[in-house]
Amino acid sequence: MAGVIGRIRRWWAGTGAETGAETGSGSGTGTGTGTGTGTETETETETETETETGAGDEEVVAVAVTDELDLHHFQPREIGSLVPEYLEAAQAAGFARVRIVHGKGTGVLRERVHAILGRHPAVAAFALADERRGGWGATVVELRPRG
Repeated sequence: MAGVIGRIRRWWAGTGAETGAETGSGSGTGTGTGTGTGTETETETETETETETGAGDEEVVAVAVTDELDLHHFQPREIGSLVPEYLEAAQAAGFARVRIVHGKGTGVLRERVHAILGRHPAVAAFALADERRGGWGATVVELRPRG
């Protein structure tokens, strides 16, 4: 995997596969007649990333591993393979601690993530994050050294 999670759909927001920066500002004055002025600027940049053709018609992209995995961008059916793959890649990249953001919601996704963590050999320990790092909407995972 050489520093990548593997194949991830291009729509995964915030990964660097597509980076969009939008800024807007407005100012104006109005009178009872509804006159005013305003300005708005918008910029968008795209970063080219190596892509591969995966199963089906989906375009996939290789993404650098960070110390955080935000599951908001994935379908629940993808979690069973994504989380173990991420843990292995994070361990290979040398991370001792990572954070998995599963959201607060009803707790079903958190329970699924915790079940995966409880049986994964790379995991030394895990616990809900403190309030500064997401509270019960995120889990901090201590990884075993690769050996």
